[in-house]
Amino acid sequence: MSGQIAVLVKDTDRQTEALRVSLGLLPTMQMVSLYFLNREIDGDADFFIQGFDHLKEMGGQCYSNHGENVERFDIEFITKKEIGRRLKQASLVIPV
Repeated sequence: MSGQIAVLVKDTDRQTEALRVSLGLLPTMQMVSLYFLNREIDGDADFFIQGFDHLKEMGGQCYSNHGENVERFDIEFITKKEIGRRLKQASLVIPV
């Protein structure tokens, strides 16, 4: 399977699972983008930093519309409008 996948997460109790899903999909997909929506990432900072680094190394992308996440984890800021535009281009959208 190939194409673009967008993984969306807004609930703090599902953030770790969303990162794991994204990392698991990368070997079989051309592009995986992970979007953290509306909330601060809540969890083990070292785990998330390592996960984001691994995601980027494998060609994935990580975004958030919450400023704290951008500063704390060095991920890219994205507006809701831009998220909507990108979701329309995705082959598959996975809400986690």
